[in-house]
Amino acid sequence: MAHEGVHGHLGRTKLANFWWGRIALIPSMVPFTNFRKTHRLHHAYTNIPDQDPDHFLNSRSVFEIPLRAIAMPHQWFFWLWKRGRIRQADLVELALNYFAIFATHGIILAFVGPARMFWGMFPVLILVSLLLWYPFAIQTHEGYSTASAKSRSHNYYGNFMYWFSLGLSIHREHHLQPRLAWIELKPYVEHAPAEIQRRLLPQRDKVDAFCQSRIVGSTTEQEAVATWPLRNAQTNAEVHDKYLIARDHV
Repeated sequence: MAHEGVHGHLGRTKLANFWWGRIALIPSMVPFTNFRKTHRLHHAYTNIPDQDPDHFLNSRSVFEIPLRAIAMPHQWFFWLWKRGRIRQADLVELALNYFAIFATHGIILAFVGPARMFWGMFPVLILVSLLLWYPFAIQTHEGYSTASAKSRSHNYYGNFMYWFSLGLSIHREHHLQPRLAWIELKPYVEHAPAEIQRRLLPQRDKVDAFCQSRIVGSTTEQEAVATWPLRNAQTNAEVHDKYLIARDHV
């Protein structure tokens, strides 16, 4: 719900989408303010270091992945603050976000007690973090290409991943057409090719950036690597969620 709210799909007005987004994230103890601002930047500057807040998930080793997945929504504030993207109005909104979060969970705590509260929520929040960020943020941007818009994100094959993730599995198309709600991404679901259908784990249709470089006429792979960011960074930022950046100035 929060993701759909950021993209303006939950209500008819900007205010309605903001309120639905705030309510949706109360159970996970994440302020909608941080998610709203960073997710728009993620779309505008996908995979570009120091400009994409979600590049935080590009781990140096496999052992970092669970730690970064758990820390992901809480590092957004510090990322924004460091880059001067937190305004006074954002601080007020954050205070209200946290008030709602603590009030809601405080009431639950008063009824069930600390032990039940901890064991009922802590393991679930960790599981949700891992099931969300690893398959639908790390794996859907594997390689962290800064080449063409199509090569920066990957889709999962099959209906199971589409329904399991409520559309997040169609990640490339979501980045290319952010105005589409998750249910409108259903026509873009593709079945896995025959050679990988028997694999146990869900598979992605990763775009080969080197193949794309040959198509656009690069003479060597070294030239392609050198020119990808310069050739495509501006195009990617414009094609993705530029309308969202302009609408709220992040």
